[in-house]
Amino acid sequence: MATLSRKIAQFLSLFVFFTLLIVGIVSDESFSLSHFPIIGLKAFTGYVIFWLFGLIISDIVLKAIVTSVEDKDLDKWEGGMLDNFSKDKNEELQRVQARK
Repeated sequence: MATLSRKIAQFLSLFVFFTLLIVGIVSDESFSLSHFPIIGLKAFTGYVIFWLFGLIISDIVLKAIVTSVEDKDLDKWEGGMLDNFSKDKNEELQRVQARK
C-alpha cells in the first residue's frame, strides 16, 4: 500500500514539475538562458510540495479504502494465505489432522 501511495505521489509531482517547466518556458516573456534557473527552481519547488501533499493525501485515501473493506476481503487485498483455503477445505484439513 505504501508503494502505491508513493507511485501516486510521484506521478502527481512529475506532472506538476513538467507543467510548471513548460509553462515557464513558453510564457509570454522572452526566454533567455538566465531565466532558466528561476523556472527550474519554481518547477522543483512545485514538485516537492506536490510530492509531499500527494503522499499524504494518497495515504489517507488508500487507508480509507482499505478500512472500508470487510475483513474477509482484506486478507485478499493484503495477500494473506489463509483466504486461499475455503472454510470447507479448512474443516476437511482439521478432520484429517484429528484422525492422525
